[in-house]
Amino acid sequence: IQCFRTAIYLRSNFHRAIYNLGTVRYGHAEDMMRQPNLSSSKTPPQVLHSIAGVYICMAAAMEPERSVYKASFDLTKASLPLPALFRGLLMLPMAANSGSVGDGSIVSVHALSEWKWSEMVLDCGGLHPCEEPQEEGLQGWSVGLEEIISVEPCNDLSMPNGHGMYISTPKKTHYLVT
Repeated sequence: IQCFRTAIYLRSNFHRAIYNLGTVRYGHAEDMMRQPNLSSSKTPPQVLHSIAGVYICMAAAMEPERSVYKASFDLTKASLPLPALFRGLLMLPMAANSGSVGDGSIVSVHALSEWKWSEMVLDCGGLHPCEEPQEEGLQGWSVGLEEIISVEPCNDLSMPNGHGMYISTPKKTHYLVT
């Protein structure tokens, strides 16, 4: 487990290490459920299943064309934290001329008039605006999990302070800051 964690720390987009960490956690949870008296772990198997599901979901989002990731994701989907993996504020680019969310293309990143906070939800279906934002006036965009080609860190100086990243889809690239 520590080797997988180190590999992920050194390269956050290392999908094989993320997937393997998820499968190890899933196997550990299954072993605990079969033989609860043999485990020294104080973490309940349901929590380990949930942790495994998150790692496998991340790997499936990074490499959606890998059938083994998709099959494992389908198996662990029911154990994911509900109602969402993540709910919180992300900073998104707003189009300079229309006031709507920008398309995130490379050209528009440098032509942005402003970035705005949006309350977003990451669940099994993808990344999308929160249906009931806690703050009025927040906007966002949706990306289905099946549309995601990759999620990569982005260190563009034209972006606001924070951890920048982009989500590549077949039609466009979406930029955001956490």
